[in-house]
Amino acid sequence: MPQILLMRAEASFRLGFDGNALPLVNQLRGRAQVAPLAAVTEEDLDKEWLHEFVFEGLRQTVNIRFGTYFQPWWNKAATPTYKGVFSIPQSVLDKNPNLKQNPDYQELIKTDCHEADKSHYIHYLLPPARSKCLQQRKRLSQ
Repeated sequence: MPQILLMRAEASFRLGFDGNALPLVNQLRGRAQVAPLAAVTEEDLDKEWLHEFVFEGLRQTVNIRFGTYFQPWWNKAATPTYKGVFSIPQSVLDKNPNLKQNPDYQELIKTDCHEADKSHYIHYLLPPARSKCLQQRKRLSQ
């Protein structure tokens, strides 16, 4: 239920209906026995998402939506800006000489297994050509 209320409050706020968003946010704050807000801002909505769902695995998508993905928070250091886009696989770059690697990945792509491949949240998106990296990572973790 809290997620539905926050989604509705955020949608109302983004559509310019701040008056509709405020009671929804205050309903959640009342349930948690926290003082109600007099007005709601985008920062307030972001904080409500953080407080309500801190360990639910939603923070990355909320940070992206609110434009705070690259900022540090709690126990997470600032995310490097180059991680805002994926690297272009070397096999694709080899096939099309007109393509240029996304910024900041040029230095990382010196081996078949570069830093972006080691990221825990994108390994399932890697093309089959990167399976060698996954096998190498499994061997290293054993």
